[in-house]
Amino acid sequence: MLESAPLACARGALPVAPALFLALPARSVPARAAMRGVMPDAAGRRLDDTGEHDRFFRIQRVEGPAGPLFLYSVMRGAALFHAEMAAETPERQAAFGAVGAGFAALLGWFRDVRTVPLDLHVAPAPEGFSGCAPMRRWIVGHQIFAVLTQGLVMALQDFEAAMAEGDAAVAAGGLALGADLLVASAVAFRFACDFPPELYRDVIRPRMMPPHMQEGFSGLLSADHRVLVQVLGRLQPLMAAAAAQCPMHHARLTLALQRVYDDHKFICARFGGASAPSLRGRTCSHLSGVEQLEGYRRARLRLLRPGNEDAVDDGVGPVE
Repeated sequence: MLESAPLACARGALPVAPALFLALPARSVPARAAMRGVMPDAAGRRLDDTGEHDRFFRIQRVEGPAGPLFLYSVMRGAALFHAEMAAETPERQAAFGAVGAGFAALLGWFRDVRTVPLDLHVAPAPEGFSGCAPMRRWIVGHQIFAVLTQGLVMALQDFEAAMAEGDAAVAAGGLALGADLLVASAVAFRFACDFPPELYRDVIRPRMMPPHMQEGFSGLLSADHRVLVQVLGRLQPLMAAAAAQCPMHHARLTLALQRVYDDHKFICARFGGASAPSLRGRTCSHLSGVEQLEGYRRARLRLLRPGNEDAVDDGVGPVE
């Protein structure tokens, strides 16, 4: 759940949220799609050993019924995004519109309403940069990314349970929602970083380094990301069957995952990661940030297309 914080928003934007909150839970989150409990990672560490990440990005994790809490986070994330967009130009609103569409897909999921699939292609980049406060945009962007990642975990768990039950339609729906949330997540990277590179270098990056943060601070410390990677690993044996039973949805999920890493590499390069290591790489790798991301991309695609990750061709080409 996202912490409440001072928020400048369009008039009437937030008062709508409680009404939607009351109207939407006609379908609560089914048990098969509920977030799993805290699990250890490969090194035996608990996934809740991520407090520094959550403190920096002002993310509060609470115990309670999964459905209402997750719905609250979706509404809070959507309100944050649209409040940020209210002050932006029409060109920027269009460029980042997939983030809002991702939230719409999540809300539709609660009501079994299918939304229009998100476009896998990159929207035209607006000129210049937003006039947003960089640290606020960086934090809000990561809060939004956390909600979208949790939604992706739930969509994949829905797919997993449906495959076990032999329900091809629900399985395809889980993949469709997963692809939409991946596209929204890719655009959320650009939304979170829509300010001049020198502001990242001079304002944001130093705040994520000692003495403010421990050495090696990274988005990879997110508990949501760790759960997502575990779920993808668990689903690997199902992907061959998914490719055979619902090939279009499986292919779109694969291409959407590639889009996430392409956009992440684009942002990393903009902020100097084409030649310099990431904050995490300063302690564990000689590779540049972009090279590290390329390694992650190949590993994740291998989970969706075992032994055939290099055959992916999205027809989109390089990202800018």
